[in-house]
Amino acid sequence: GYAALEHQLKSTAPKEREQAIELLAYYDDQIALSILEKQLTSEQDKGLREDIVKRLTASTHAKASLLLETCLQDKRHESVRQLAFTGLVERFKTQNNPLHPLFKALETSHHDIAILALKALAPHAKTNPRAEQTLAQALNHTQPTVRLLALSLLEALYATDAKADLQGLQSQHSDVQRAALIRLYQRQLLSAFEVQRALVRQQDNSDTAV
Repeated sequence: GYAALEHQLKSTAPKEREQAIELLAYYDDQIALSILEKQLTSEQDKGLREDIVKRLTASTHAKASLLLETCLQDKRHESVRQLAFTGLVERFKTQNNPLHPLFKALETSHHDIAILALKALAPHAKTNPRAEQTLAQALNHTQPTVRLLALSLLEALYATDAKADLQGLQSQHSDVQRAALIRLYQRQLLSAFEVQRALVRQQDNSDTAV
């Protein structure tokens, strides 16, 4: 029963724990998933943690998606986060909200899955207002690589328009503001009326680096 499997999960032999994980995944019910959730937290072996995430992806139980969302916040293993992200994308592919995993990944502070989410989200931005809005919000992401990628993707979205860089100037982060100014210069858009107006406002910016 479940008690025996919980005891087996305390074994010092990884093979023993792996067998217990496999059987719990086979049961695939509320109790089994709750045990797997606890094991994911306590398990020290990265390979076994990855195995649990893969089995949650394959689960037919609705709770598995919630557990995978929790894994997006995992601070111990990048591979666990990435497997959870790809698993969620796969599980939501046939749902009425297939972009949900992308939004959830961008809510985290982890640049690895946030970058994956941005790249997957960009193609939807032309036709999905929320996707477009989320790209713009990513200009204020906690991770520099994420917010600078967001600026690049927005530029591609708006093509020759200055809209992306104007949004970049409004970012809370000076690196994005600087990048937007440089791009406006490189794209020869500094003389556009809306850019001039934005630059006048920008003069009040207290960050001398901008």
